[in-house]
Amino acid sequence: MPWYWVIICLQNRGAAMDHDEAVSWIREVVQTIPVFLESIRGMSDRGFFHYTLTGDFNNKEDWGVFNSVCAARILYILNRISEEDKGFLSAHILRFEHTDGSIYDQYLINRYRIFQIRSFINPFYATTLPRTSTIIQAVTRSAYSGLHCLGSAPKKQYQKISSNKDDIEQYIHQLDWTRPWGAGSQFSGLVQFLIMNKERVSGCDRSSATELINHAFSIVRKYENNDGSWGYHHETMPDTQKINGCMKMLLAYQWADRKPENSCSLIDLSLACDLAGDGCNNLDNIVILYECSKHTDYRHDHIVSYCLDRFDTYKKHWWDTKSGFSFFEKRSIDHLYGARIADAKPEPDIHGTWLHFYGIAMMVQMCGMNEQFNLQIPLI
Repeated sequence: MPWYWVIICLQNRGAAMDHDEAVSWIREVVQTIPVFLESIRGMSDRGFFHYTLTGDFNNKEDWGVFNSVCAARILYILNRISEEDKGFLSAHILRFEHTDGSIYDQYLINRYRIFQIRSFINPFYATTLPRTSTIIQAVTRSAYSGLHCLGSAPKKQYQKISSNKDDIEQYIHQLDWTRPWGAGSQFSGLVQFLIMNKERVSGCDRSSATELINHAFSIVRKYENNDGSWGYHHETMPDTQKINGCMKMLLAYQWADRKPENSCSLIDLSLACDLAGDGCNNLDNIVILYECSKHTDYRHDHIVSYCLDRFDTYKKHWWDTKSGFSFFEKRSIDHLYGARIADAKPEPDIHGTWLHFYGIAMMVQMCGMNEQFNLQIPLI
């Protein structure tokens, strides 16, 4: 789609927030979102947070690694996390650290296995459903990023990652690049683990972490397309999946502090795909635009216009009486990695709150508003 059609589409959707309206609403969000966190916080374990306001299946405080990661990221963005909260959150997350360096709560994995069993009757899920080990790695990756926000770190080295170039090259090539959202997520996880495992992989008989990371990026370039995206795209692939793959790949660039090779093409691609509907779709384009615009002024005015329009979309997920966002526009999310862990209700949830607040923080930066809010952008 030509860029001028993007502008026409934006204009036809109705008036977006202007700068002052956006600032006023964001100020409300920043001031009141801690109220939502307190409303879902554990009573006995102050590092525990519920997934939803009232819909969780499990009301005990013996699970919820991902929930605490979301809370840590939100407090990091606010730039107001206390030493006491750092201790509470780190302790809860590290409570679920395993001997191989992975971090996950068994409750979520048990719920995911129930989802697996029920999905076997569906031919689509039978061939595409991630393995339990992939879910464990995803939760571990989130836990590591949450600990990073807290100025903490795992006590054990993650043992599920290789420390030589040949193995890393083989790992990248065996990823399913016909599903770039999955391959991109696993590649960015690889880079994150390599960075956080530097001491383990930099021994005198191994390549340095920097060499391994550079090698990984050189290999993955083979899967890069002319439009800046990655993977093999069939003609019927939805834009949501293509954009989600780009977003996941750019998280690797974020962790490695690298400039994307085709920033301008990625900006064009992102502005041409108008995604919305849930917390993930609302976020993906914003991550792409933010990571790419750090390195170029290309189409800056269009990006600002897009962000002002997107604030309107985000506001539809905001519950002003409860001071949080919901993953879906009119209800909370009921699952995590496909596993049902809550009832969907007309209320906010910590997953939707984290995703939308992260998007707001990046849009505030791109629109030149951050002097008024002093928000931080976490590595995720």
